[in-house]
Amino acid sequence: MTIEAEQDARKVKLDEAAVWEKAQTAELVMATKGRSKILEWSPSADNKAEILNEIVGRSGNLRAPTLLIEGKLIVGFNQGLYETLF
Repeated sequence: MTIEAEQDARKVKLDEAAVWEKAQTAELVMATKGRSKILEWSPSADNKAEILNEIVGRSGNLRAPTLLIEGKLIVGFNQGLYETLF
C-alpha cells in the first residue's frame, strides 16, 4: 500500500464544504466513536448533516487521523478497524 497524499490538519484547514466534497469522493464514510463504535454511511444529500456532525471536530476541521483507502473515507482511530484494514 502506498501513500498518495498527506496533509497536516494543523496547517491545512478544511471548511465544511471542503470536508463534504472529500466525503462525496468516497463510496463509504466510516467514523469512529469512542473505543469500539464504528459508524458507516454512503454519502448522500439525505445524510450530509449527520456525516459532517461526526467527521468534523470541535475545531471546525476534519477530525484526525483521516484516511482515504480504496473508496473508504475513514475518520478517527480504532485499533480493531486499523488491524482489519492493514
